[in-house]
Amino acid sequence: MVATPIRTMPHFTVTTVDGQTVDYAKDVWQRKNIVLIAVPVASGDDEVATRYAPLAAEDTRLVVTSAPVPGLAAPAVLVADQWGEVAQSATASSVQELPGPDELLSWLEHVRQRCPECEGEAR
Repeated sequence: MVATPIRTMPHFTVTTVDGQTVDYAKDVWQRKNIVLIAVPVASGDDEVATRYAPLAAEDTRLVVTSAPVPGLAAPAVLVADQWGEVAQSATASSVQELPGPDELLSWLEHVRQRCPECEGEAR
């Protein structure tokens, strides 16, 4: 598993593995945290969506897609806050090597507990 260099969430429109269209700029940005999981085409999409389903929450949008996302090679995962700042990211050689739901929940907890004012002072 390798960290990806993306620091801010790219604006994208994709179809999820369950057939929903997600326009990041209109549906998620400035509204919810996001967990974006990019999977290669024909990689057991339904299993991936089921495995990571617990990550969806009122304040978090889970997007599992095999559609291309600018700057991101599948398989990969990005966790970002509602403003699009990527908190954690990883790529892997296979979907099975991506961080599991428990690790991603830990990443989300970090995003939820960050203090925006403190983050600004640290820069």
